[in-house]
Amino acid sequence: MSTTFDPVETLRAVNLRATIIHDFQPLSESLEWKLSDLHWQTNGLSSFVSNEVPYAVNNSGALSMNAAATLLANCEEAAPEGEIRVLELGAGSGLFARSFLDEFRRLCEARQKPYFDQLTYYVSDASPRTVDQWTASRQFRQFEGRVVMAICNAMHPQELQPVEGPPVRLSNVRAIFANYLLDSLPTSIVRKGESGPEELFIRTQLTNDSDRLQQSAGVTTDEIRALVASDDPAAKRRLIRLAHVFDFDSEFRLATPGPPFIDEALAFGYHLDRVLLNHGALQCLETCREMLAADGFICFNDYGALKQEDVSLQAMPQRFGPSIAIGLNFPLIEHHFNLKGWRVLAPEEDEILPVHPRLMFHGSLPRTQRVFGEAFRGAAYQAVEDRIGSARRHTEAGRLDRARDDYEAALARFPRDWRILGEVAEFVVRETADFAAGERLARAALEINPWHSTWLLNILGDALFCLDRYTEAHEIYLRAHAMDPLDVRSNLNLAYTYLHFSQFQEALESVAAGLAHDRMGQYRERLLQKQQQILQTCVARWASEQEWMARRVMRLKG
Repeated sequence: MSTTFDPVETLRAVNLRATIIHDFQPLSESLEWKLSDLHWQTNGLSSFVSNEVPYAVNNSGALSMNAAATLLANCEEAAPEGEIRVLELGAGSGLFARSFLDEFRRLCEARQKPYFDQLTYYVSDASPRTVDQWTASRQFRQFEGRVVMAICNAMHPQELQPVEGPPVRLSNVRAIFANYLLDSLPTSIVRKGESGPEELFIRTQLTNDSDRLQQSAGVTTDEIRALVASDDPAAKRRLIRLAHVFDFDSEFRLATPGPPFIDEALAFGYHLDRVLLNHGALQCLETCREMLAADGFICFNDYGALKQEDVSLQAMPQRFGPSIAIGLNFPLIEHHFNLKGWRVLAPEEDEILPVHPRLMFHGSLPRTQRVFGEAFRGAAYQAVEDRIGSARRHTEAGRLDRARDDYEAALARFPRDWRILGEVAEFVVRETADFAAGERLARAALEINPWHSTWLLNILGDALFCLDRYTEAHEIYLRAHAMDPLDVRSNLNLAYTYLHFSQFQEALESVAAGLAHDRMGQYRERLLQKQQQILQTCVARWASEQEWMARRVMRLKG
């Protein structure tokens, strides 16, 4: 007896294997966005140390030099009386602040100006963990009396909770800096719909089957659901490292009532199919401008769309390790504040810069504008990057004298850029075998950034190892390992020093750790070669001991 086949019912019964774990929410309320915020609150600076989140572009020292020159010009243009208050929001690694203070002090001393002695620099971050790490590392100990470390939510930039003392409500601020911060504040993607304004909503789901999920993440689907539903912060923290098994889908829904500034955004981007609305950034900047002194300014550096026609293409979040960010709609931000009589100035050749600086101010500050434009212009940045690129090409071709000339020119422009100093130190160690010079250069870089770079520590360790100073090299490699136990290069270098000291088990464990975390296979061949060398040394040592024991037995037999 035959049965009737119904293709529609068959299709409806297909298991799509998609498990919803967090229903539709606006982008900034979605699960992954919330986990990104929780990551920063919980882990502080760890993502910078591990390079999961790139940070050198705004923390190498170059950006700080430019900002310090801009503030000095501003002070010379309208000399402040009494305290000069500077606020940095979302300071992250703290390296921008540290280099800024070094450079501003140097500039004031060189020009015999009193402004550094008038300075109070409020370095802040929304993550209590980050601020605790600044305190533990004593990162600003050289500037005690000039620096106030504080917790501050950038959505309320006037409200600070210093590490020591009562809360502060900040006003009359001369300069406010925000680097790679505004892209992480609440953002929406909006459009005009048939029934009114619409906003993009995100739904988080799992597409892996249970077996694969159990194998890759070590948890079941039901366990993930329970973690999502839990109000326990510890449970939510467990989700941070599970983000790689999440997928999402999206749809536009009526915006009721919709995010702030939605009408303005849709009117400005009327010809676009979707508009990126950085409403958190706009709210932050609105409050910041109310906090400024009469001749003050805001300087922010970020990535995003520079032209209105590019806004739709870039209206999507990007993942950096466990964190999420979305670029700025620069044209909308500039339009919004221009309507209020504020200038938002971009430097020339801005399009070639990896991060885009903006100077925001009210009134007329011609000297501040000029120095900002000269310091941050794209051609100045490109000239240094061209020199570094040229040096690398000359090195590959064996033209070491010309490579050295290019590196010298780059260092002359930014002598306290630890990124450039580190690359030059590595060049000297690897290509010229002048290990003593390499050591000096690496130590100079580490004076600027001793807190967040295993790369710099490994360069110094390599110089010391090549100078046969094995104990010192081993200690440096251990420092790098303590900074990031998963760093592959640190584990490889420890294998070298452990082998030198005949600590075979520790050497093999270091190789194993390196192999386990060398995801791109960059060091695999060297790790396997070192593993083979360690094993051969172990066998040779064992054979030597057996031979000695045999001779000893023969002597005892007489």
